[in-house]
Amino acid sequence: MDAGTLGPHRVKRCPRLATFFRALASLVGCDLAFASGGGDPSRADAVACLESKVAPWLLGDLPVAALLDPSALPSSGSELVLVAILPAASGAGLAIDVGAIAARGGEVLRRTPDIVIARVPLRAIPAIAESPSVGFIRPPIQPQLSKTAAVRAAGVTSWHSFGFRGQGVKVGLIDVEFGKHKEIFFQIGLTNYKTWAPSGSTFGGDPKAGPHGTGCTEILYAVAPAAEFYLAQVGSETFEADFPAALEWATSRGVSVVSVSLGLAGWYYDDGTSPVAKAVEAARKKGVLVFVAAGNEAENSYWAGTFRDADGDGFHEFASADEGNDVEIAAVSLGTVILTWDGGERTSEDLDLLLRNRTTKTAIAQSNTRQTGSQPSVEAVVFVTRELELALLAQGMTLKDFGKLFPRPVQPVSIDACSAEVVVKRVSTRRDPKIRLCSYFEKVEFRGNKWVATRVYPQYASPDRSLRTPADSKGAIAVGVVELGDWDAGKIAPYSSRGPTADGRIKPDLVGPSALSTIAYGTESFRGTSAGTPVCAGVAALLFEVCPEASPDSIEGFLRKHARDLGAAGPDSVFGAGAVRLPDAGTHAKFRRGYVDGDDKLKLTDAVVLLNHLFLGGEEPRCLDAADADDSGRVDLADAVALLNYLFLGSRAPAEPFEICCVDPTPDGVSCYASAACP
Repeated sequence: MDAGTLGPHRVKRCPRLATFFRALASLVGCDLAFASGGGDPSRADAVACLESKVAPWLLGDLPVAALLDPSALPSSGSELVLVAILPAASGAGLAIDVGAIAARGGEVLRRTPDIVIARVPLRAIPAIAESPSVGFIRPPIQPQLSKTAAVRAAGVTSWHSFGFRGQGVKVGLIDVEFGKHKEIFFQIGLTNYKTWAPSGSTFGGDPKAGPHGTGCTEILYAVAPAAEFYLAQVGSETFEADFPAALEWATSRGVSVVSVSLGLAGWYYDDGTSPVAKAVEAARKKGVLVFVAAGNEAENSYWAGTFRDADGDGFHEFASADEGNDVEIAAVSLGTVILTWDGGERTSEDLDLLLRNRTTKTAIAQSNTRQTGSQPSVEAVVFVTRELELALLAQGMTLKDFGKLFPRPVQPVSIDACSAEVVVKRVSTRRDPKIRLCSYFEKVEFRGNKWVATRVYPQYASPDRSLRTPADSKGAIAVGVVELGDWDAGKIAPYSSRGPTADGRIKPDLVGPSALSTIAYGTESFRGTSAGTPVCAGVAALLFEVCPEASPDSIEGFLRKHARDLGAAGPDSVFGAGAVRLPDAGTHAKFRRGYVDGDDKLKLTDAVVLLNHLFLGGEEPRCLDAADADDSGRVDLADAVALLNYLFLGSRAPAEPFEICCVDPTPDGVSCYASAACP
C-alpha cells in the first residue's frame, strides 16, 4: 500500500483519528501543520510524528505509516509483536502506564526504570506511543551469541567478510516444533523462507509448541543468512510417516542441504536400514546433503554385542555367568528399555525382553512378541511405578497429561520399586544374533512447581553404538558436538552419541559446536547435537554458493579434509573426521586445477608458464593451487610434467577441482588469491 492510499481524505472520514493526531502533536512535541479549511493534519506530518516515536526496524517490510491503517497490517494488526518501550525521561520507566498496555491487548513481560518489554498488537502501537511518558518503541536488543560464537568457531567469519553468505543456495530444515517462529524470524531478519506441514496441520500452528526448530533455524541462518530456507514441520507422533514426505518436499524444491536435528533413539537396529534412514539415503542419491544430529545418548544408555549363552539356559550373558543388567528402580520413577537385533524389518528369530526382580527372579514387566516372520526385530518395556501414578493423582494429573512432559511412545505398565535386572531371552534363533539395548531409567520428583527427571544408569552400558536413526543412514552426514567452552581443547561433549554403526561404518562424520546462545532459548544454552547440526549444514551451504556445480561428494570431501582432526589420529567414531572448519577465504579463491595462465582453456601455454616460473625466474602465478596439478601441496616440475602428460599422452587429468570452478578441497600450504579462469 503506497502513501496515496492513506492520504488526508482517509483522515477526513475519521474525525476521531484527527483528534488523535492533534493530541499526539501536543504530547510528543511534533510540529504538526494542520490543513486549512478542514483542520486535519497533513499525511506527511502525521507520519513524521509517528516516525519520531517508533523504530522502523520494528515493522520489517512494513512502513511506519501502515500503523495508521489497521487494514494494512497482518491480521488487521491483532498479531502480537515483542517491543521494548523506552521512557521519555531517563529512569522513568516505572511511570509508563502498564495498565493501558494491557487494556489494549498487550502483555507486559518486564518493567524496570529503564525499559518496559511487552507483547502488544501492532494496531495498539500508535495509542501506546501517544503517552507522554513513552519516549521510543523498538524491538528488544538481544544477545546474538549463537551467531558470533557459532560462526567464529566454524571459521565462517572470513567467508562472510568476502561476501559468501549462502546466496543462491536452497537449504532445508526439518523439525517437530517451531514455537515463536514468526516473532524470532522477524527479529533476526529471516524473511526468505517457505514452509510445509502434513495435510491437516498448520506450520507453527501450536501456540504451546517449543522453540527447538526455531532455534535450529536461527543457528542455520547465522551461518548462511542469504540462503533460501525451506522449513518442514513433522508430527512427533507421526514422525515416521511425516519425515520421508517432508524430505521429499524439500528435495523436490531443489534444496542442496537439509538439516535434521531429530532422530529415533533405540527403536531400530543401528545399521542404516530404518525407513527414515532409507529416506535420507534416497535424498543423498538425488544430490542432497542431509546433516543429521547423531543424538545425545552417549552417557551410559546403550549396550551392544553378540548374544551369548555359555550355559545353554536360553538367557544372554552380559558378562561371564551374569545374565542380568542390574538397575535400581526408585519409588517414583519411569523407564524404557528397547531391544533390537540384526534380524531385519521382518524376522522369525524370536527374542524376548524381561525386567525382573533381581532377588526373586520373577518378571515384573516383559515384552514377548512372537516373531514368526512378519514382525520387526524389536522388543520394548515401558513402565511407570505405582508411586508415580499416585503422585500424579495428587497433582490432579493423569498419565496422559504426564506424557506431555516425559513422552513415551507406548502405554506404560505399572510396577513397584525394586532392585531389578534387564534380561534378554532366546525363544528361537538359528544363530547368535547381534543385539543392542537402549535403556532410559529416570527418577522423577516434583520440584519447584515442575516435574524433574534424573537419569539412573544400568550396570552394563557404553557410549559406543549410541547413534539415533537416521544418523546411522548410509546417506547421512552425522554430526556430533564439542561444547563451545571446550572447542579449542577439542573435548567431546559427554552426551554426544557415538558409532560405529552395527555394520562397521564410522559415525559421526563431523562434530560441530554446541552450548550456543539463541533468542529461541533465551538465557538457557542450546545444548546437544541438535545445535551443532545446523552449523555444519550452513557451512555446506556456503560451499555450494562458492562451488555451485560441485557434487555432494566433493562438498562432503572438502568438509572432511578441512576438519580439525581431534582424538585419535584420523577419522574415528567419537569425532568423525573432526571439528567442522572452513579455511581462510582470503587465500582460497575459486580456481580450476591446471589452468595456470588464468584463461578458460587448458593448453600447452599453462605448462610453459609454470616451467618459466620454476626455472627462468618468471612471475609467480596468482593462483598456485591451479599450478599444483597433482595436488601434492607443492608446486614443482612434477606438476608441469603431469600437465604435459595429460595434454599429449592422455594420462590422468589434474586433481579436483578440474572440470568446475571451486576452492581447494585439500588443506595444504598452497594458496590461491585470484584466478581469471573463475571470475
